[in-house]
Amino acid sequence: MIFILPKPSYRVSQVLNQLKNLGLQPLLEKLDASKNESDVEVKLPKIDTRSVLSLEDSVTEAGLSDLGDMHADLGRMLKPTGDRGVYLSFYHQFARIVVDEEGLPDAVPQKSSGTNNIKFHMNRPFAYLVLQRTHKLLIHSGVFREGEVQ
Repeated sequence: MIFILPKPSYRVSQVLNQLKNLGLQPLLEKLDASKNESDVEVKLPKIDTRSVLSLEDSVTEAGLSDLGDMHADLGRMLKPTGDRGVYLSFYHQFARIVVDEEGLPDAVPQKSSGTNNIKFHMNRPFAYLVLQRTHKLLIHSGVFREGEVQ
């Protein structure tokens, strides 16, 4: 997960437009090449978002437009029930992103050296990206506009 906190003089939309023009690939390459190992104090608000994304256009663009046809043959994937065949009437991706004080189950707190401690407090609107890093695939993204940073 990548968090993008714009400088106070910038809006999230400005930063996201720049990222859109730059593309995700150069950002990931710079992150992979970075050897910066500074201690960072991160404070985030609790986040609990839900989203629904229609995949109908994506499925059609992938050449699978006949999946929604009542006569589509999906018998090799699903077992038909009764006299009716199986077809898809809609395709949606449902996502829920939760960030809270629980943290990662296996996370081990690291002792800070106390020197050069950078503060990254998400106390204004920010963007977040959920990625599958191996394939450099963006899975989910969003903008957090308001909340209390603990």
